[in-house]
Amino acid sequence: MECLGQQVDRYTATIGRLADSSLKIKALAATAVAVLVTIAVEQEEASSLLVALVLLIGFATLDAYYLSLERGFRDASEDLVLSVARGNVNWVSMFNVERAAGSSGLRAVASAFASPATAVFYMVIGLLLVLGSLLV
Repeated sequence: MECLGQQVDRYTATIGRLADSSLKIKALAATAVAVLVTIAVEQEEASSLLVALVLLIGFATLDAYYLSLERGFRDASEDLVLSVARGNVNWVSMFNVERAAGSSGLRAVASAFASPATAVFYMVIGLLLVLGSLLV
């Protein structure tokens, strides 16, 4: 049981790092977009808003990728606990930290895009960019 607790702690640490990275990506996206919007307004040039939109799409994709990995590690951690509870202990899985299969594929990333944690944040900023482009 001690091995299980240590393994779950490793999964939890990995999930925490991915969640922290996602938060940092959101902060960087907001900062980069704010800087480009400021430049667009000061120079009365809407092309900076297009660059901001492209950056926003890139940040959103990276954020969705991290969320898909985070979900994969959560699933793998749950699978490990369930397999121990059922008595199907694979000792190798007690020492390897691996995400669930398919957690970083295109389908998993697309699903993460649809998550409120990702979609709402980036859609609001994208909407503000569109509204800003009408004002510049």
